[in-house]
Amino acid sequence: MHNRLPRVFWAMGQTLLPAHLRTQEDSVLADSALRFSLQEAPSFGLYRLQWNEALLGEGVLSLEEMTLVTPFGLLLKLKENAQVAPLNLNLSGGTLLPVYL
Repeated sequence: MHNRLPRVFWAMGQTLLPAHLRTQEDSVLADSALRFSLQEAPSFGLYRLQWNEALLGEGVLSLEEMTLVTPFGLLLKLKENAQVAPLNLNLSGGTLLPVYL
């Protein structure tokens, strides 16, 4: 990501193209990723997870809230830029079903 670090500089009268905005976004993301990588604590992982307790009692795993940051800096927030379908645990046919998060 180091090649995306230089900032975009704007000039008066410059034609603004979609590629300019994408480049600016990549630059800001690369800057943030580099800054977070310099910290001692991990800057990625699962930060918030909440499931529907009522549906879980009925055998359906349905996430109510989730915030995840990948090691590459991608921020995923349920119902904003990510979707997860409910998982019906009753369809497995067994008494125990492992679920990995």
